[in-house]
Amino acid sequence: MRRAGLRRQSAALTPGQRRRRRRLDLANRMPDAVRFRVMVLMAAFASLRWGELSALRRCDVDPVVGTVSVRRQYVQLDTGQLILTPPKSAAGIRTVALPPAVLGTVREYLEAGAGQPPDALLFTGSRGGALRRSNFRRAVGWSAVVSAIGAPGLHFHDLRIPAIRSRLLAGRACGT
Repeated sequence: MRRAGLRRQSAALTPGQRRRRRRLDLANRMPDAVRFRVMVLMAAFASLRWGELSALRRCDVDPVVGTVSVRRQYVQLDTGQLILTPPKSAAGIRTVALPPAVLGTVREYLEAGAGQPPDALLFTGSRGGALRRSNFRRAVGWSAVVSAIGAPGLHFHDLRIPAIRSRLLAGRACGT
């Protein structure tokens, strides 16, 4: 019999552990076996923005060292045109370490596309061009997926927040 007010410590998750589990659950619910899962993992655990992710080239990822170099981003104009620009600030040009929990999946994804040139986009749309946020949302059924993990209304950009918080608490620069 349990005493009132006592909780089993082994079963209790910290808020950070619950957030991490939710981000992993979201990534695992992506319909494309690896591609979209890698995008979600990089946003959630390396604090990359949508425009930065969509502009990544294969050569920007070093699977041996476990880093991603952010050098450019795509920005969508009101006209719908995508333009390639530098990140929004000087601090946005950065190299980010990928946590071990993410690195294995990233390596698997890179190996699957080993025949592609180094300057090929890492994530593409269905026709091989830059992946647009609206096409991603539609392809993965974003609203249904985030509702299924208990986070209705979650925006892709919101995935960055826990990674930034973790970097700050660890005393590391977050490179916004």
